[in-house]
Amino acid sequence: MFPIVGSVNQYNLQVQQKWRTAVKKIMEGGKSFFYKAILVTFGIVISVTVFCIFFLKRIIFVPVMNRTAENNVLYFLLAFFCSFGIFLLLKCIWKAEAVIDKKKLFFIMAAASVLVYGIQIIIIKHIWFETGWDVTCVYYDAVHRAEEGTLLGAHEYFAISPNNIMLTFVFANICRVLYLIGIRSYYPILCCIGAMLINVSGFLVFAIVCKLSKSVKTALVTWCIFTALIGLSPWMCVPYSDVYAIWFPIVIFYLYLLSPEKLSGKAAKWIGIGFLSKFGYEIKPTASIITIAIVLILLIHFLEKKDRKKTLVELLFLGVGCLLGIGFSIYAEKYMGFLPDRDKDLPIAHYLMLGQNDNTYGVFSGTDRSFTLQFDTKGEKIENDLRVAKERVLARGITGNIKFYLIKNMVNYDNGTFSWAYEGEFFKDVSLREDRLSIFLRDIYYPDGKYHRAYSTFCQGIWILTLAGCVGIVFDRNRMEFVVPALAVLGLTLFLLLFEARARYLFLYTPVYLLLGGIGLKNLYFGLIEKLRYFMNRERHG
Repeated sequence: MFPIVGSVNQYNLQVQQKWRTAVKKIMEGGKSFFYKAILVTFGIVISVTVFCIFFLKRIIFVPVMNRTAENNVLYFLLAFFCSFGIFLLLKCIWKAEAVIDKKKLFFIMAAASVLVYGIQIIIIKHIWFETGWDVTCVYYDAVHRAEEGTLLGAHEYFAISPNNIMLTFVFANICRVLYLIGIRSYYPILCCIGAMLINVSGFLVFAIVCKLSKSVKTALVTWCIFTALIGLSPWMCVPYSDVYAIWFPIVIFYLYLLSPEKLSGKAAKWIGIGFLSKFGYEIKPTASIITIAIVLILLIHFLEKKDRKKTLVELLFLGVGCLLGIGFSIYAEKYMGFLPDRDKDLPIAHYLMLGQNDNTYGVFSGTDRSFTLQFDTKGEKIENDLRVAKERVLARGITGNIKFYLIKNMVNYDNGTFSWAYEGEFFKDVSLREDRLSIFLRDIYYPDGKYHRAYSTFCQGIWILTLAGCVGIVFDRNRMEFVVPALAVLGLTLFLLLFEARARYLFLYTPVYLLLGGIGLKNLYFGLIEKLRYFMNRERHG
């Protein structure tokens, strides 16, 4: 009798073990499928975007056009020759026999970044200007707080748009330091600090691409593309959230890739991610999308029932960092002396309604703004904004919505200068220097300049090249490191499709696009070489 019971118990244990093993395999397979599905979806979305830029741009109307040459063929040829040039460069440097020590390499790249920063300062010195729109409110209120200690109080602009309080706080403290040491040229110095943040982002792009691609050459080429498109972009002359938030997504992803061994290092990593996510959110809300992608991956790890304790600890430290960020945000609000009025605040529902505007395709609408502000309470604003948004979506029908979102996606993506100089009262106060270098640089960067169309077309070609390179990530589906940035880009694209649209809103994620594009170009390059070798060998052997 007892041997039989023992056999039954042993059999039950074996069944339970097999069941656990089967469930584990299903979970691992499901996770792998989910990750690959994200990368494939990312590839499809970017491919459709590039296709629309090439072929649908002149067939269907796009309200915010770029100042490039009119012929789509020129975009294609420019992108093709840029790609061909990159491929040749890759081929040449891949054959180089010299091996550079990593420490020396990073010193070289640091020196190159300093050189680029010097060029950026020269550009700012010769073309800087004061712009209007939101930048004016943020800048002058920061200056008043720094010089006179003026508190915002129930400020009308910030009551409607409280999301710029943190940026004003940052500017006020920078201006305060400059004021105490006797410097009054606040605006150009704020531009120079923004340029520095762009440079830091470019250096991190190099470091991350070097780590993920395991290729110094790919990282170098990616950094060169970043410098041409973003490092020398005129947006550095506009001290606003797009430039000041550019470092958040790439720093967060860099921290995510770190693998510290000690508990203190792990705590610092996740607390840092949490704090930067909240800090970045206060500067530019979309900066936190990459953290949402990270949290989603952590939740998948938790559901996998593998290292649950480790995942919970990571989420706990992340939460602590977010709480520190919330505390810092409250401090900034009190420092600025802002008295919030939640009934005046434009709710998220307003931006959803604005994002469904059939006349502007999601770009700013004064009519929509006036519509929302006519209601007295926040509840009334939300109710009526959601009602109008729903009516707009339903009125278009299925075909109309497909066309609408295709156009809106091009509004976001079809501009290699990220809608440079399209904001209201852009060149508010221009100091026109008459030396040759200033005139030459204005001819490049100012919309009425002789070379501005050529510059815009160049940027468009580089941007299309970057997007096309992003598709190459799909050929590396087994590399799970790409899931977070790909998911972040998908999240950003979806956000801009639903809410307010602008090509400028992509700017802070350009380091993420470029690291994906640089590694993707490498994949496409080697994939093309392998295909050519295969066909050549096939012809030789009959």
